[in-house]
Amino acid sequence: MNAIDNSVEVDMEEFTDRIEISGENWEDLIQKCEFNYNHKIEIFDIKNLVYEIASQFTTILRSKNITLDIESNSILFLKLDREKMKLILRHIMRNAIFYSYKNGKVKIRIIEDQGYCNIAIEDEGVGISDNILPTIFPNSDSTVNNFELASFSKNIGLSQCKDWIIEMGGSVSIQSNLGQGTIVYLSIPTLNIVDDKKP
Repeated sequence: MNAIDNSVEVDMEEFTDRIEISGENWEDLIQKCEFNYNHKIEIFDIKNLVYEIASQFTTILRSKNITLDIESNSILFLKLDREKMKLILRHIMRNAIFYSYKNGKVKIRIIEDQGYCNIAIEDEGVGISDNILPTIFPNSDSTVNNFELASFSKNIGLSQCKDWIIEMGGSVSIQSNLGQGTIVYLSIPTLNIVDDKKP
């Protein structure tokens, strides 16, 4: 793993041990999400969901002394599969914390723009190298076999997140610089309050 201090790798191993949720791995969660429950469309406040997920990372945020900033310019309601959205956000937020250096910062910005909820999840961590970035959302026969790709491909993966976001009528993109950090952008249609009532 180029340009990454050995201490960061140790932190990653420590984080992996701590992030297990009730002994379940992410593949189990995907199977439950896809096959073992009825997909339920709900109306919910996206900011409240982000705070709910953030509370699950309190221990690792404290141990790495990472500051988590959540900003929103308005109350935004979405009408979609809340549990699936929770999996997506938890995975991306997990990555942001996982790949952050100690004493770093993770920022989550939630902004409404022309009927869309735009979410940016930004970290100041190790970043993604140029040869890995194009492979995160596979669209060619290119293959890269190294630690970085294995890390980003395991569990539900950003590619699966993208597929789910597209199913919701949204889009996802990534901007990253090795050694400087990563920003994941999500854009999802907001609830039309004219046609639907708030919960």
